[in-house]
Amino acid sequence: MLERAPILRQLREDLGYYPAVGLVGARQVGKTTLVRRIAADRPGETVYLDLQLPSNRQLLTDAESYLRSRRDRLVVIDEVQTMPELFPILRGLIDEDRRPGRFCILGSAAPELLRSTAESLAGRISYTELQPLALAELPDGDSEVHWLRGGYPVAYLTTDGERRARYFRDYLQTFVGTDLRDLAGGADPEGMRRLVLMLCHLQGQALNVSQLARSLGVATTTVGRYLDVLSAAFLIRIVRPLLPNLRKRLTKAPKVFLRDSGFLHGLLNIETFEALLSHPVVGGSWEGYVGEQLRAVMGTEVELLHYRSAKQHELDYVCEHPKFGRLGFEVKRSNAPTLSASFCTAVDDVEAVHVYVVTPGAQRHPIGDKITVVSIREVLDFLAGQ
Repeated sequence: MLERAPILRQLREDLGYYPAVGLVGARQVGKTTLVRRIAADRPGETVYLDLQLPSNRQLLTDAESYLRSRRDRLVVIDEVQTMPELFPILRGLIDEDRRPGRFCILGSAAPELLRSTAESLAGRISYTELQPLALAELPDGDSEVHWLRGGYPVAYLTTDGERRARYFRDYLQTFVGTDLRDLAGGADPEGMRRLVLMLCHLQGQALNVSQLARSLGVATTTVGRYLDVLSAAFLIRIVRPLLPNLRKRLTKAPKVFLRDSGFLHGLLNIETFEALLSHPVVGGSWEGYVGEQLRAVMGTEVELLHYRSAKQHELDYVCEHPKFGRLGFEVKRSNAPTLSASFCTAVDDVEAVHVYVVTPGAQRHPIGDKITVVSIREVLDFLAGQ
């Protein structure tokens, strides 16, 4: 079993303080496994309901009475987004008895997409996102293996590349045919599947909604709605541009990434590391992978942005770190990266305190006063305070 110690500790602490705790994240990242470990600490004191099982949904025909009769137990409700009418009932039961650790709800969509949660459970619940397994959680893990396979536990533990690719193709087909269709209000599953496959080939590129709409033969508003749902379902990441107060013309288009590198590689039938290195998507894949690993150690409160001027002065990521100030990150596949004058201009433009050039395994060395070449492992350890 893969250890998820930090988030497990966070969940236990939150259950000791909040009446309800929400654990959200993409399907198959390990939410149910994690909560079952918490339930194992409370033998006989936990009720587990999987709303994908008709028998469990039947138990909630009179949800108010059923849940009230189990007020002395921790009630875990899995795939809660399939039954949004539960949220007002949970609110009433919590207001009757605000003891901590009463409910743990699991969902495959961001809280803003779980209808009614913002209104009904505000102040009563703490949400935590479970991301795919991060490199920082694998102290002895090979970064190349992790980059290729991604962080979905089943895929990461699968050595057969063909089987991994089939797993992700089946995952996409099932997800867009059920969850995403429902979350998008009756969206066309085939259209959403085609959009995801298009986004694979646009990994790390500027997002052009009009162009995607023309390719799919739908309205731009439809593509925008699909992108919002894919983002809220934790499948894609839309990276907003940094727009500082400069007298410069800036590129205002966001960049788009599939969040999990293994998911990206599986959908593109990239089964080996050698095949990845020779594929046109390799640069965008590495950039997206590094961005997700940075987020995993910095936390969701730190937003990574990108910077690009009209003259193509570009920096892959910029963030405002609560401890270190404004940091920049340039992502390079080479362990002996060459840095252009355009990059140096971008560094000056964003006024970063320090910029890290992140590579697979380069030895740390400075380039000037505020630019340092580092390996991905070293920058993650630094940001995690190790």
